[in-house]
Amino acid sequence: MTKSDIEKVLSDIVNNFLEKKIDADETIEQLITRIDPLEVYKLDNELLITDCYFAIKHLTENGYETTIRELQYFRECFAGQRLYDINEKNKFILD
Repeated sequence: MTKSDIEKVLSDIVNNFLEKKIDADETIEQLITRIDPLEVYKLDNELLITDCYFAIKHLTENGYETTIRELQYFRECFAGQRLYDINEKNKFILD
């Protein structure tokens, strides 16, 4: 999978979840079945991809709280409305 393929899949998964087309469990299932984690690890310097991947992966885990705001931020990044910046993401989530 190329970087753009992974971005497209992540974008689709995030959009489907935010649009309530799939629930949290289905979101994680799609992530697991559609993206090979080894491909993500190869892109460890692509913070948008790795951050989004792990946010979805831990969506239902206790102790790790992925918020709707965080997923909205990722959606805006994938749509080209903003460039990914971890500090900006943290501010966005807290607003």
